[in-house]
Amino acid sequence: MTDSPVDTPSVGNTSTDLTLPRMDDAADAGDDISDLMASLRGARQMSTFHRLAVGMMLPFKAAGILWNHRRTWPMVVLPALINAAVFVLLAIFMVTYAGDIIGWVWSKPTGLIALIFWWAAIVFASALSLVASYAFTLILAGIVASPFNDVLSARVEREALAGEMPEPDYGLIWGSLRAVGSSIVILLSYGIVMLPILVLNLVPVVGQVAASILSTGVSAMFIALEFTDYSLERRGLNLRQKFELLEDNRTFALGFGLGTAVLIWVPLLNFLTIPIAVAGGTLLGIILTEPAPSIASDTPVERHG
Repeated sequence: MTDSPVDTPSVGNTSTDLTLPRMDDAADAGDDISDLMASLRGARQMSTFHRLAVGMMLPFKAAGILWNHRRTWPMVVLPALINAAVFVLLAIFMVTYAGDIIGWVWSKPTGLIALIFWWAAIVFASALSLVASYAFTLILAGIVASPFNDVLSARVEREALAGEMPEPDYGLIWGSLRAVGSSIVILLSYGIVMLPILVLNLVPVVGQVAASILSTGVSAMFIALEFTDYSLERRGLNLRQKFELLEDNRTFALGFGLGTAVLIWVPLLNFLTIPIAVAGGTLLGIILTEPAPSIASDTPVERHG
């Protein structure tokens, strides 16, 4: 496949089941989104490096959009608080029982040297418990926040398209359930793809270098898929079509995924990164499904209602 935009029919339906208010809390509320959309559209005609750079900057510009639109803040703060609470409770539980696990495997010794190593093992187990709790929360965060992200994505898209949104054939509640299910499917797909890449780490040097490069690229593409999914789902694309769309626009998707990954792996900041990525991914999804002027698509994506 080539890195070219996918020519899909434009969306002009002004009715929608998601009756959400316009984000007009600032005098120039729509200007920042309009400017960013124009920048993304212009980048489609630019060089590969330019598209990569624009994609990498998209999460950072999306953060500014959310900051300027205060009506989106509840959709940003609430899931962040939920995920933070999950992390704190899980960390307390795992750290509390880390010592008991060590004691079950290795009884408390009486010798001084052995006792020092025993306490060191407890400290290490407690630290490992914190890391495991954080990693589990990262995995869970996208699923827990999916219903909030779906609403946030719809609000951003409504503003970006001046109220013209694709009309989903499902209600708000069913849409939230679909969002959760889609996040789970994407997560499982990511695990399946990553498994053989992780096996490469068993090959010294060459395999480890290859695994690092491949895992970075694959992770970036799946991040792009995760956060463009809300917009693409409203357009009726199935999972195969979503993969094809991002593959046809791989530099855009790769740049966006890499830029988002930088924010995701900053400890604790990742809870706020998710809604930022949802806003950026929504705008990217809109752009990629628009017909590209003067550039024909190599692999058009069919729409399914």
